[in-house]
This record gives sequence, structure tokens and C-alpha cells, in this order.
Amino acid sequence: ATIWGEYYFVSIPLGDVALPLHLHTGDSPPQSPVGSARDFESFVRFCESKMAKFVVASSSQVFFRRLFRDFRVLHGGFLRLLRALDDGIQIHTTTDGSKIDIGEASAGWLFWLNECSGNDDDDTDSVDDDVFDTMVGRTCLMCGTILADGRFADNTSFRAEAMGKLTVTILLQCLYDFLGRTPTTPTLHTCDNQALVRRVNNIRDNNRFNTINDPIDGDILIPTAYWADRTILQSTWVRGHAERRKPDVKDWTDEEWANDIADEYANRAWTTTPRIHCSNIAIPFLHHTSLQIQVPGGSMSGKIARRLADDINRRRGLQQIQKILRLEDDLFGKIDWESFSTASTAFTKTVFSRAHFCKHVTAHWLTEARAHKFDPLASDRCRCCNWNVAETMDHILQCPSRDPVHNNYIKQFTNLMRDKEIPSDIVRMFEAGIDIAILTPLRYSYDGVHIDEDDIMTDDRVTEILTDETIREDRREAFKNQT
Repeated sequence: ATIWGEYYFVSIPLGDVALPLHLHTGDSPPQSPVGSARDFESFVRFCESKMAKFVVASSSQVFFRRLFRDFRVLHGGFLRLLRALDDGIQIHTTTDGSKIDIGEASAGWLFWLNECSGNDDDDTDSVDDDVFDTMVGRTCLMCGTILADGRFADNTSFRAEAMGKLTVTILLQCLYDFLGRTPTTPTLHTCDNQALVRRVNNIRDNNRFNTINDPIDGDILIPTAYWADRTILQSTWVRGHAERRKPDVKDWTDEEWANDIADEYANRAWTTTPRIHCSNIAIPFLHHTSLQIQVPGGSMSGKIARRLADDINRRRGLQQIQKILRLEDDLFGKIDWESFSTASTAFTKTVFSRAHFCKHVTAHWLTEARAHKFDPLASDRCRCCNWNVAETMDHILQCPSRDPVHNNYIKQFTNLMRDKEIPSDIVRMFEAGIDIAILTPLRYSYDGVHIDEDDIMTDDRVTEILTDETIREDRREAFKNQT
């Protein structure tokens, strides 16, 4: 169905509570399309042929790229990993998530083996240049990094952790299929997000659920619980960041050691060049009927009732602001709304201050000039000064009665710039912007009167900055766009 001509509700009917789409129905184990080959590259080709088992067919290549192509997978212990699974030796998996301020998130994942669990042979045939960490009693077998797509700018470390856990369950299922085996030995998994462990275990252990009430990131949690059940993945919580509590690495437990490596690989998403970015479009995984909403530029799931209202208000509000300010699409698209939101936080803390700010942005302050339009008998002159001019929104900023307020804030602004050690050319741009806003000659931008772009560009203060070649070109271009 279509809502307001923009929003499309997409329910993915891929299974009910009994999960009948599971391919293992008692028939003979699946056979590998690569024959008897057991090297890592053969496993990668096998996984590529099996992606449609985990995601919708149209997204199989996208997910395959996320797994194996975006970031290098270290696989020095791959043969040892296969032998451990074939011999029923218990292996371990660990995941950790990472999130950065621009709303992107990633997860690090690894398979590792506690040598005390039963494999004492020297596995020389599996050692290559990818072996990156081996310690007494524990060995890394295979590890990598994966990005968490979806959720727009409000991506979370929780979703990143969930993506990491889903990754190891899918890879574990692929490993068993690659070997042509059915899981019999539990795989032990640890992560430092207690809420994720509790939530996935709850979904996995309670098959009687007919409906899960709008779970956060349900599009990832539900297939994670599904594959965790099929691969006998047992999850426990481990306290993260052991380096903050135990300076000596020798004091770390096996699980803390593995968590530190997973954290390192999660952060590699931000240090690898060229940088690969997350997508606003979530990958649609199978084995869940979680509701998703596709909106222009992305998708959302979980807490839909709250997030949908915010998205609608934001989209409609931005359209109205663009209309009021009469800005073309290309110029309006250059506005950094994230920074704008951060900067406005200080003076939009109450509902009254937010209303006052919104009226300012949309030119709805009830000025004397605006009142005069509705009642010609009312004077449009400013009553706070003796300039005998109309009280417009521009005049309110430039009225001499506001000088004490301006001086106070300019002093605070100057102190802030000094504390932050802002480059002098940027300070000059700020000062020019303040002059244009509060000093004469007036720059009309509200009440239906707009100065031409060519006129403002000939202003002495603007020209001085735009022609000053000592200022970086990108900064001058930004100043020009803002002006």
C-alpha cells in the first residue's frame, strides 16, 4: 500500500512461527557444488552459490560482497576450522560492534579455537600469511569485518552487534553445508551486548511466539535467532573493553581476548582505504515476517510508530522551509542538517523555544510589519527604537534596542572561538556573517522582500573574503553557498 504517495509498506512473507522454509527436512545433507575441494576460495564460491538461502534473491550479491569482498577475510586457520567441525570439536565465535558519529556502524567477527578443547596436533597445513594472532591455549581461525546497513543516520551499536552475530550464524551454516554435515556440537558465542544476547536467546528458545511486538532491528534479530537454533549456537555475555580494567593482557580470559580482537576488526571499517560506506537500504534477510517500511533513500524497521512520525515531520518540514526560503534544490541540498540540528539544540530545549525558533525560520514572527498587513490601521513602525522604520524580522536583529543582547552573545562567541582555536580565516567568515545579519545596510530576506544574489555578492564584506586567495578555496566556496 502507498501512504502519502511516498511511503511503501513492505511485509516479507517468508515463514511462519514453525519456520517451514528451512531446507533441512530430513533429506540427505546438501552436497557441495565444488566437489571435494576444501580450500578457502572454494568455500567462498560455495557461499556465493548459497546466498539465496539467507537473503532474498535480488540482494544475494549485495550480501555476498558485504561478507567477502568489502574487507579482507583472514583465514589462516580455515583448514583447522573445517577439521574441528568435522571432528565434532567445540569451536568459539565472538563478535563486537562499532558506530561512528555520521550514523554508520560495523561489526567485527571471528572464529577461534581453544586448543585445550581437544585439538593438540600441529596444524601446519592450515598456516599461511593470514595467521595474525596465536597464543597459548587459543588460536584465531578466521575473522573479518562487515558493515551494518539500514537505519539511516540513527544507526546503532546494537544493530552493529546484531549484524555481527547474524554473520557468524550464516557462516557457520555455510561451513556445515560445505562439509555436508548436520550440526551436533554446540558452538559457543560471546559478545559484550547483554541486551542482544538476552533478546536473541529469548526469541530462539520460545517457538510458541506467533507475534513479536515491533522488536528493535527485528529484520536482523529474527533470522539471527533462526540460524542460531539451526547451528546450535549458544550465546553468553562477556564484559567488553578488558584493556580498561586489566592493563596486563596475561590477566585476560579467553573470551576477553577474543572480544578485543573482534573490536579491533569492527574498527577497521573506518581505517580501511578507500572507505566503504554503509547503505541506507537494509538487506532483506529470509525467515522472518518483520514489517519494514521503504522510504525514499532507505528503509526502517523496529519502533516504526515513533520513527515514521519523525520521518514524515522532517520531510514535510524541510519542504516547507525550502518553500519559505525560496531556495533551489541544489542549494538547499548543500545544507548540513545534522550540524544545523546540533547547533540549534541549545536554544530549542523547551516547546516554547522550539515554537519560537520555527516561527523565525518560517518567517511567522508577528512583527509590526506583519500585523500591519492584516490590519492597515495598525502602525508598522518599530516601537523599540527611534529609527522610524518598519519592524520586520531583519530589523529585529538590527534594532539598536537589541545591542546589549548582541554584544553579550558576540562576547560569548568570541570566547568560544578562542577556546576552540578556530583558524583565523574561518573566524573572519563568522564575523562577516554576523555583520551582514545585524548591521546596516539592511539585508531583506523575509516578509516577501528578497535581495538579489548578485547584490549580496557585491557586498564589500563578502567580496573581501571571496577574493582573498590566502583563504582555502573550499572554505570560500562554503562561505559563498551559506551567504
